[in-house]
Amino acid sequence: GSMEHTDEDKAIAAIRNYLNVGNKAKWTDDYIKENFAIAIDSLINQSNSINAVLTQGIVEKEEGNSRVAFDTSFKPWTITDNIKSLLPPPFLGVY
Repeated sequence: GSMEHTDEDKAIAAIRNYLNVGNKAKWTDDYIKENFAIAIDSLINQSNSINAVLTQGIVEKEEGNSRVAFDTSFKPWTITDNIKSLLPPPFLGVY
């Protein structure tokens, strides 16, 4: 296949990073897809919504004071609390 990263790839990468499982062999893309499909779907939907908002440029900056029309702490591919509720707690990494 091409090197194009799909939304699913990005969601899986974000989940893997959040869970701190990059070094754990069983946490393959397939394993994450099989076990956390709902979290992947939710993250994709949320990220697409955020991207749409960001693209419209709703964020307004006034004289160095940020007056924002929505919470800019939400960035695409961020594991927010609603996604965390669909996932196990992160592993405390021993590298």
